Amino acid sequence: MILTGTHRQVTAPSQIQHGRPIPCLRGMVLARRSTFEFVLRERTEARAGVRTVRGARVVGLITAPDDPCRVIGVHTADGRTWTADLVVDASGRRTDLSD
Repeated sequence: MILTGTHRQVTAPSQIQHGRPIPCLRGMVLARRSTFEFVLRERTEARAGVRTVRGARVVGLITAPDDPCRVIGVHTADGRTWTADLVVDASGRRTDLSD
């Protein structure tokens, strides 16, 4: 086990399925949600061509004309429209977006 900062890397040899270790559990990293979100945001914003928008209140979704289940943008309360290759709802588990 390696402990550094607010996360820890662990191996899970006790996680056995049908007599064999589960490969995807080797080297698992556990972190507080706040740490995970901070690192994810930092790494995302460091990528070229990526833009994050904070504090915008989404009032509507824009879906692909050929696939109404694929979100390609949002309308915000300030009247702006944002389109993107990937739209991430980061409003939390109590979001009203699914309504």
